[in-house]
Amino acid sequence: MGFKMEEEGAVEVIFNRYKTKHPKLLISQNIWTLKEEGGEFKYIEVYAYYLNDEADKGTVLRFMEKNWIVLDCGYAWTYCHKVYFS
Repeated sequence: MGFKMEEEGAVEVIFNRYKTKHPKLLISQNIWTLKEEGGEFKYIEVYAYYLNDEADKGTVLRFMEKNWIVLDCGYAWTYCHKVYFS
């Protein structure tokens, strides 16, 4: 499941909260930045649930911060998914 964050710096805030309160749910210890024609965006991925005090790897949440033009079109999520995450 993905969430598009509208405020600049929102991904950093969410990342820091997970790092402080739920570090086992972080997939990476870094914020990823992807640059492409039309702009760039930052994102993090986290696991959604715990299973026996460890991360349950069945559901991933993605938080993306828009810093690019393409996200303003109606096909943004489909475009992002096909280009960056396939």
